[in-house]
Amino acid sequence: MAWVNFNELREKLSFQDVLEHYGVTINAKNHVQHHSKCPLPTHRTPNRSSSFSANLEKKIWRCFGCGAQGNILDFATRMDGLDPGKPEDVRTTALRLAERYGLVTKKPDNVPAKAAVKRPVTGAGQTVVNAPLDFALKGLDPEHPYFRGRGLTSETIGRFELGYCSRGLMQNRIAIPLRNSDGQLIGYAGRVVDDALITGRTKGDASLYTARTR
Repeated sequence: MAWVNFNELREKLSFQDVLEHYGVTINAKNHVQHHSKCPLPTHRTPNRSSSFSANLEKKIWRCFGCGAQGNILDFATRMDGLDPGKPEDVRTTALRLAERYGLVTKKPDNVPAKAAVKRPVTGAGQTVVNAPLDFALKGLDPEHPYFRGRGLTSETIGRFELGYCSRGLMQNRIAIPLRNSDGQLIGYAGRVVDDALITGRTKGDASLYTARTR
């Protein structure tokens, strides 16, 4: 299975190059904020006049007509006729982009290059190993005050891809990526930032919350 680091790929990709590849003529004010008709094949609103806005530096976009929005990978996935809500579709588009622009993403330094991939198994007395998720939670905040309060440096936060999650099943928790021996993302552990919210059921090791969904 080809490896792709979504965070690293988003950083390396040029949003202008990606937009132009999908036929969008760039009209960016100060070479940063682009406005045009919505190019998305999923756009169903009749009036597309300048409804699409994209920030070329932050690599985020939004259509004020159809309401779609997201990051550079979400845009490319939609333009490929795929669903950004499906991890396998995002992965397909990510691999295409990496190949198209000759970008190589790296595994974490502590991941063996040829580690055996564990497969899920079930049955009495057997250990169940989570299958790879192949996607990352979106919108995690690495600047949350909780990190500074615990003495974590920016380098440590970035190295372990930590971030505060403000929505979904991991809402109000610090999301901690869990990877298998091959470096593949298999889930997240979550730590609530407000100790007052920890109940008797969530104290100790139980305060770690594992999620296998977005």
